[in-house]
Amino acid sequence: MKIIHTIWIAVLCAIVAALVTFGIMRQQNQPNATQAEALINKVSQGKVTVLKHFVVNPSIQGFVITTNPASDKRGLLYTDGQGQYLIDGNLMDITGQNLAQKNYYQYVQPKAASTAYQTIAQTSWIQQGQDSAPHKLYAVIDPNCIFCHQGFVALEPKIQSGQLAVRWIVVGIIKPDSKAKALAILNANDPLQALLSNENSFNEQTEEGGIVPLDAQAPIATTKLDTNMQFATSNKIMQTPTFFYKDSAGNMQIQAGMPQPGAPLDTFINSVSNQF
Repeated sequence: MKIIHTIWIAVLCAIVAALVTFGIMRQQNQPNATQAEALINKVSQGKVTVLKHFVVNPSIQGFVITTNPASDKRGLLYTDGQGQYLIDGNLMDITGQNLAQKNYYQYVQPKAASTAYQTIAQTSWIQQGQDSAPHKLYAVIDPNCIFCHQGFVALEPKIQSGQLAVRWIVVGIIKPDSKAKALAILNANDPLQALLSNENSFNEQTEEGGIVPLDAQAPIATTKLDTNMQFATSNKIMQTPTFFYKDSAGNMQIQAGMPQPGAPLDTFINSVSNQF
């Protein structure tokens, strides 16, 4: 009996030790936001402010940041769980999913879309489609952008059927003559027809818009283009096409690029409300 009693004591001690060890390890694995924020502040030399902290997994934590002095421009940074290492850039998981992009859409995009909508109506947009269309959106495009052209072709049937209205915001950023072509569109007597001409004559092999570049910069067109370019710069639009729209719940959204092959175009269009 004494031997059995001794064995039981040894087993209980082992269980207690395991539980204590597990508790310590669990505590150590808890994300240390304070240490991470101190690291971000040190590395940035106090030039950024943390607006939000979120946990990606026990080993990685994320932070929504803005520059100092505080502005509407936001970004993402990551650290390890204990805040010893700073991670800036894309973050991929084992399945190949871009977690940084996912987190951007979840934590940053809503604010970015809201900020863009404060000035988007003042851009020099060109509307194609009826005011009565049940779906409406803005699209930032470049005359020489092959993906913009593909988007134009894909959306054309929706526009012609009366289901969609698009306000095209023309910028010039892709190629050396993109600005001159954008000016040619904006300076035309009928900007919509000029845009249609550019797209209908688009050379997909050379990725060149079909409109003839404007030689002389007309003051009015230059002002219009400057407004569009300022909008793109202020809202950090680095990819064309970029779509801005309000969903069925009235939330402002951003879609960079055309929907991926796994997301049917109809699904995207149906998520767009009837409000610009």
